[in-house]
Amino acid sequence: MRYAKLGLFSLALSASLGVGCEGSPRLVTVPVRGNVTMGGSPVGGAVVVFWNRDAEGKPAMGVTNAQGDFGLSTYINPKETLGGALPGDYDVVITKKEQVPGTPDAQAWWQSFRDQEINVLPVEYSKPGRLEARLNDSADNEFAFNIDVGLDVALPATDK
Repeated sequence: MRYAKLGLFSLALSASLGVGCEGSPRLVTVPVRGNVTMGGSPVGGAVVVFWNRDAEGKPAMGVTNAQGDFGLSTYINPKETLGGALPGDYDVVITKKEQVPGTPDAQAWWQSFRDQEINVLPVEYSKPGRLEARLNDSADNEFAFNIDVGLDVALPATDK
C-alpha cells in the first residue's frame, strides 16, 4: 500500500511539473540592467524597450529611475511577466514622454483633450536600428546608453 501511494504521489508530481508533457517550453530569461544618460546626466522616467530580432522572440521593457537605472522584464501574457529578457539580438528603443499643455485660451474641459505627450529625447532613439544589444545567457548583461544631445528632438505641432 505504501508503494502504491508513493507511485501515485510521483505521478501527480510529474504531471504538475510537466514531466513527459508536450506543452510549450518554459522560457528562460537572463537578468538585464542598464543606465541611460543624456549629456552626462541621468535620464529618469525613460521607457527602454529591447525588441527581439528573432521572429519567435519576445520584447522586454523597463523604465529608468531618477538615477537613469533600469532593469528589464519580458511580457508573456496578461497574467505573466518574467524578470529579465531572452538571450539573443535586440534593437533598443528609448523614449521619454512628457505632457505638453494645450493652448492657454482653450476651455478647461477641452484643454484635457488637447494636451498631448511628446517624446523629449532625440527622435533617432525611438526608432529601431540606432541602438543594438546582444544578450548572452552566460555573460553579464549590463548596458550604458548615452543619448547624444546634438540630435533633434521632435516638437509638437502648434495650432495657428
